[in-house]
Amino acid sequence: MGIVRDFRYALRSISKNPGFAIVTILTLALGIGANTAMFSIIYAVLLRPLPYNNPGRLILLFQSSPSDSRQPILLPDFELLKSQSESFSGLAVYYKNTGFSRVTLTGTAEPESAQGGYVSATFFPLLGVSPLLGRVFTADEISKREQVVVLSHALWRRRFGSALDVSGKNLEIDGMSFQILGVMPAGFQFPAREIQFWAPITTNPHWLETPGKGYARGAYARWNAIARLKPGVSFERAQTEMSLLATRLRQRDPISTKDSDSP
Repeated sequence: MGIVRDFRYALRSISKNPGFAIVTILTLALGIGANTAMFSIIYAVLLRPLPYNNPGRLILLFQSSPSDSRQPILLPDFELLKSQSESFSGLAVYYKNTGFSRVTLTGTAEPESAQGGYVSATFFPLLGVSPLLGRVFTADEISKREQVVVLSHALWRRRFGSALDVSGKNLEIDGMSFQILGVMPAGFQFPAREIQFWAPITTNPHWLETPGKGYARGAYARWNAIARLKPGVSFERAQTEMSLLATRLRQRDPISTKDSDSP
């Protein structure tokens, strides 16, 4: 049944991101107890040119449980991966495409519903994509919780008439003003085709809350992660390292590895 779910997930991903195909899906079978939570890796290979730097080295990281092989992860899990993994040249995190990432754009133009991508500062450099106009946000701007935003090409054309001086202007998201830093190329749509803008993960302070004792995992597992394999590092080596890190995670925080339903 797990293999069937994997292929169904792959087909949904292809339909949302034309040009991509998940040609190899390998799940780490990491035993972490009777109720397991484990890291999974999906290796995506590009079939035709798209604006990503060496996309065959990009890997998506998820948590898996007996009931769901594609769960978002906890932010502390990501911090452990980032600080202790040696297989990756870089990692980035982004908020799952549900709930608060769906917003209403307001301001002088007509209000419209939009899907936002809330990402870490390492997101754009990791993918190797430069903006068409302006720049992307920095780690310093994220740490200061500044309200800045990068537009998709479609939103820039639709809401700002392809204005070349859009950088420095404001976009109102759910009634709050965000300074526009730049515009991404037309072909850039990660992590989903419907993404209309990218903003820092610190936009909503509640997303960064640290789980308390006895918490429900689903209430805090809000993040998806992407990593880039170092040159010369094989997928199999990354799998082995994920197994070791999952064991360390269990030893550090047994509660966080227990499978629990979202509230």
